[in-house]
Amino acid sequence: MEEKKISVIIAVYNKEKYLHKCLDSIIAQNYKNLEIILINDGSTDRSKEICEEYEKKDNRIKLISTVNRGASSARNLGLDTAQGDYISFIDADDYISKDFYTYLYNYMIKYNADIVECNSVKVKEDNEYNDESFYIPKTEEIIECNNIGALIRLYGDEQEFYGKAIVVWNKLYKKEVLNNIRFEPGRIIDDESFTYKALYNCKKFITLRAGLYAYVYTEGSTMRSSISMRKINEVFLAFTEAIDFFEKNDFIDLKERAIRRYLGYIVENKKKVLSSNLPNKEEIIEDFNTKFNYLFNLGKEICTNITVLNYRLSGYEELEKIYN
Repeated sequence: MEEKKISVIIAVYNKEKYLHKCLDSIIAQNYKNLEIILINDGSTDRSKEICEEYEKKDNRIKLISTVNRGASSARNLGLDTAQGDYISFIDADDYISKDFYTYLYNYMIKYNADIVECNSVKVKEDNEYNDESFYIPKTEEIIECNNIGALIRLYGDEQEFYGKAIVVWNKLYKKEVLNNIRFEPGRIIDDESFTYKALYNCKKFITLRAGLYAYVYTEGSTMRSSISMRKINEVFLAFTEAIDFFEKNDFIDLKERAIRRYLGYIVENKKKVLSSNLPNKEEIIEDFNTKFNYLFNLGKEICTNITVLNYRLSGYEELEKIYN
């Protein structure tokens, strides 16, 4: 069977410490028909030089250098450039199993899926690159659903699944699923506003147990940095956009689930802020209070107005007790 081309998009900004491991894992893939697009997003360290070295030794690699606009814009440039039948996003400080693309592609073909995702494994940044970090079950457990099923799981009560499903880097996409979707430029939290649109566009979504993506834990990474007003506001914006999207398409159940998901996010992060030494703690708490009350009342309104769907008003009340 002829392998279709997969376009691998990697946004690179000051990742010289991790790039060798990341790129080595990609060029070592058992799946060979790859187009590897490196977007150097105005790096000020040796990242560009490292990318140039790899471009010279592997003709599948294409380097594009731009001024710094952020990972969202870099990924968009990659999408605009990609020639493959399938799309993959890899973070420049992570790496993947040599079987990553073969495994996901085979399930993509077998089930005629539009998006296939696997699990990730969390590794320390000084971890040596080898396949011992990864996990392939003897018997794979498949979860198969349509777009609405995928969105219900995304905004459901399974915290572990949400963490796996919201990110873009553990997935393989049919290119046409992403034709009318782009990342929001300038945002540091870009998965939240991208993934629900991609899931909505797909007809069949597959999630797998295998852990084939190494998520490298680094203290300085965006998702591991201290809570900031910018991050809080970007996540809130992404959720309100999702809520509006579901209302516009008359998906009231998904709207309610998205509200509950963000209320849970606020509760979880208020606890972190209260136990932190952040200098702007009071400002963040006040902002959390405003956002929580807005969404709490919006959720209660849905539950009250659409009683026929038996919404879980008690769930909101429990969250309010925890929050206050």
